Amino acid sequence: MTPFPQPVELDAVLDTSWEPIADMIKRKAEESDAEMLVVAHHSKKWWEEALAGSVAKYLVDHSDLNVVVVH
Repeated sequence: MTPFPQPVELDAVLDTSWEPIADMIKRKAEESDAEMLVVAHHSKKWWEEALAGSVAKYLVDHSDLNVVVVH
């Protein structure tokens, strides 16, 4: 029988500010000494991508942490 792995600590954030969500996620991860980020990505139409961008892409490009993107 294999022993269970160590528990993983998860955190959720309810944002009520006007700070961009990607910047807030990056800042929160740095403040909590996170080892990695796991984010979801879904396909968008080209105009949605042009207007809103992608939080997952921003975090991959700008975060110093390892980022796992789940489709």
